[in-house]
Amino acid sequence: MKFNLFFLLFFIILYTLPSQAQTPTVYIEKIDLKGNKKTKDIVILNQIDFQVGDSVSINDIIPIFERNEVNLQRLWLFEHISFNMTNWEEDRITIEITVNEMWYIYPFLNFDLADRTFNTWWTTYNRDIRRVNLGGRIIWRNILGYNEYMKLSVQFGFTRKFEFSYYIPALDKKQRFGFGLNLLYSDNKEIAYNTINNQQLFYRDLNSNNRQYIRWRYSLQLRHRISAKDRQQINIQYRYLQIGNEIVKRNPYFFLKRRWAQSAFILEYIYERDLRNIRSYPTSGYFFQTHIRKEGLGIFKDLNQLFFTLNAASYYSFGKKKRWIASLFAKGRYAFVKNLQPYHNQIALGYENSSANIFDYVRGYQFHQVNGQDFVLLQTDLAFKIISFKLPILRNAKNYLLRSLPIHIYARVHADYGYVWDRFYATQNPLSNEHMMGTGLGLDFAFYSYNLVIQLEYSFNKIGENALYLRYKIDF
Repeated sequence: MKFNLFFLLFFIILYTLPSQAQTPTVYIEKIDLKGNKKTKDIVILNQIDFQVGDSVSINDIIPIFERNEVNLQRLWLFEHISFNMTNWEEDRITIEITVNEMWYIYPFLNFDLADRTFNTWWTTYNRDIRRVNLGGRIIWRNILGYNEYMKLSVQFGFTRKFEFSYYIPALDKKQRFGFGLNLLYSDNKEIAYNTINNQQLFYRDLNSNNRQYIRWRYSLQLRHRISAKDRQQINIQYRYLQIGNEIVKRNPYFFLKRRWAQSAFILEYIYERDLRNIRSYPTSGYFFQTHIRKEGLGIFKDLNQLFFTLNAASYYSFGKKKRWIASLFAKGRYAFVKNLQPYHNQIALGYENSSANIFDYVRGYQFHQVNGQDFVLLQTDLAFKIISFKLPILRNAKNYLLRSLPIHIYARVHADYGYVWDRFYATQNPLSNEHMMGTGLGLDFAFYSYNLVIQLEYSFNKIGENALYLRYKIDF
């Protein structure tokens, strides 16, 4: 963060005055924005917590700048952000905010796996290339300067998928209400039809091209931005699922009552408070989310469940140059409907989604799937930053991604706990209704502004297993 020299000198002199002296205040006469060639001014002004006309204490200026730099970082629109005070005349100031905008169009080659985790594919299925999904994906951010988001995915292979998503965070002048939609079609030649000994059982007819699992999904969302750190969201979704006849024979409880299809409307409410400085690898701040999900609204009789999910996380940096990071993540889910539920809708622990930064498992149990209705998960980490440096690439390139490669390396220890309550399918799955504990060591590599994180972990679990695991997080 940059401040002009005059302000810093004045600030130092001010603190040398006797404590009895009254701390002066200044009046914000103007806010100057520079560097936002694409991003509209209103997007930035609505993300900061001060405005023209505010009177602030001199003592509060630096904390205000630091806090609002984090607020602007959460937009994921800018490579660099700086605050300055200019045109200081008597008790009136101008605050200058300078940003360097990111690259907003990201084409990706899809390399997704059919399995629950990367480690399951690597070890259990011996890196079987037939279980890999290849395709393309385009993410386009900030299309018209209002921090919009559009994603188009086309994928072939083990899972054939076509998906379109669009989200605009601001439909009104006050930038409070946003709208989004998602359309998806996917199908699979192979599907996990049951879980025995906490391992998935798959079925695939090698003599046929018939798809064993078909999914259609249409969803709409309405978001309300309460403040720079608080938001709430309502989602309405229609989902249609279909399975092959052989799956029904092998597991009549897959959709219950030997059904070969499941139709359901799903209604969700989410409240979220996010004060993390970095989403993909937080080093300070906290995160809180409540999630209420009603599956089945009475229109179809295929599904009826109500879930309440709570997520909370805290991150704290300490020590010399804030190189140590302690973190705690907690997640729990409670199911209100106690009736027998379809096997397909019992997902609990043992799953990951790298693109969404979701890793719902006790580390050390990545090779196990633990299904159930209710669960609790605790993950703790203590990390130490070993080094940060930039690897030069094309120094004069216009795109900042090509100029250099920033790399941050951390050493880490972790300890996790999990428990899954399963009232229906636990007989043949010994990890259900049991305490799970895991611990281990890790080495983390973060690239750019922590947009890509690769983690190597060696973990041990309560049942005597130990292995080397890899996971990655992507957030552009």
